[in-house]
Parts: sequence; structure tokens; C-alpha cells
Amino acid sequence: DLEQTGADLRREMLGPIDSVDQAQRTWEQSLVDAVEPKTVPLSPIKVASQSDVEMKVREDGSVELLGTAAAKDTTSITAPLPAGLWQTLRLEAITDSPQDRVGASGNGNVVLSEITVELMDSRSGGEWIKVPIAHALADVEQQQGPFAVSYAIDSKVNDSEGWAVGGHESPGGRTAWFVLPSLITDADDAQIRVQLQYQSKHAQHQFRRVRLSLSDAAPSVPSNQRITLGPLHSVGPFAIESPNPGYGRKFASQQSAFKADEVFH
Repeated sequence: DLEQTGADLRREMLGPIDSVDQAQRTWEQSLVDAVEPKTVPLSPIKVASQSDVEMKVREDGSVELLGTAAAKDTTSITAPLPAGLWQTLRLEAITDSPQDRVGASGNGNVVLSEITVELMDSRSGGEWIKVPIAHALADVEQQQGPFAVSYAIDSKVNDSEGWAVGGHESPGGRTAWFVLPSLITDADDAQIRVQLQYQSKHAQHQFRRVRLSLSDAAPSVPSNQRITLGPLHSVGPFAIESPNPGYGRKFASQQSAFKADEVFH
């Protein structure tokens, strides 16, 4: 009868619906599989140290500091920039073995005071144009002090702040991602220049070896940290016998006159 049919429909709505759940899973997977991000490693054509410390470009495109690091320095890395719209610059601090530390300092730590990205192509008239960095992420950030990776993109260069990687606390590589909302070119002669400024009061706190790459996608959240959607369900409506008495209550601020001298001193 009609009443039984209604009850069956309500029970079906409150429970899982296989077709809807399958459609949701298909939609979620389509977001993951829709477009494979394009990642391009940068191949440096020029590397310079402001303190004239010897630098070397290795076969994998990474830039290595040779010998003894200066107390403070700025490393400039210039590479061809492929045509396209690029959203993320990835910086990898590499070690030759998992037991090695990323820093050139005695304790193996690093403080990157500031990172800047610049673009030059035929349209810029031979001038370097600064590319803003909107956001930054890092896999490791030192917790004691102003050492989050965000301090490396705040346009403030001093000896007390920057991205500190905790190299003295644990060995192994480090990675940071820098979001670039306006790095775009279609010129064949485009170049990118990345400058790493090390101005920490802690001497020689510089990366020993770094590798740079570009991606046309924003940094992705690791799979074990993603928020996934569960099955859809319907609940309610719920009948209310009487309104909450509290809704009609006058609170203290309504019961007494406002006196400014008791609030602002």
C-alpha cells in the first residue's frame, strides 16, 4: 500500500545507495587522473657565488658547492625556461647518502634567508623581471624561532630569519615548493634565474647541493593527508515540540544600560 511504499522509500534514502556511491567514487578518481602534472628539471647554464666560492653543475642538473663555504653568500642559478605556464618551483636539497646532512656548515644546518625568482626573454628587453612567489611549502621546518619556509619569501633579508631545515637535528635531504602565479612565457629564448640568499648570523649555513625543477601544477597534498569524501546520507527533518526558552531570554547586556566609562578606560 501507499504507506508501506513511503516507508520503503524513506529506508532507502537513509541507507547507502550503491549507484550514487559508485558515481561519487568515479568522480573522485577522475579528479586524480584527469591531468598528469608536467615536471621539468632545470638545466643550469650559469652558476655564480657572490663570494666567488667554486660551484659545480652535476650531471643530474644539481648545483654543488665545492670546498669551504663563505660565512654569508648568495648563489645565482640561471637556466633556460621552457615555454608554458609554470605554477611551482621545487627546490631539492640533496645528499649523497641518507646519513649525510644538507648543510655546508659544521653542524649540517641551513638557513635560507630569501629566495627570489626572475624571468628574462626577448619581450623584457634583456632585463630581469621579478616573479612573485605567492606561497611556500616545505617538508621540514625548524620549530625553534622564525624559521618557517614562509620567512624565505617575505622580501625581508636579515640575519635572524629564514627557512631553517633542522639539518643539525636529522640527516637526509629536504624539499620545498614555491608557488609562482605568474611565471609564463612563449619565447624561445626565455631564461629563469633563481637566487638563494644565505645571510644568517650562523656562519656557512648554506645548502651543499640543490636541484631545481618546475611544474605546471600546484603542490599536491600527500595521499596519506588527503581528505576523502564518504558515502552520502540524508538525515532529518527533526520535529521540535517547543522553541528553546533561551531564545526569548534577555541577557545582561540587554537588561542594563550601556556605560561607556565602564568599558573604555
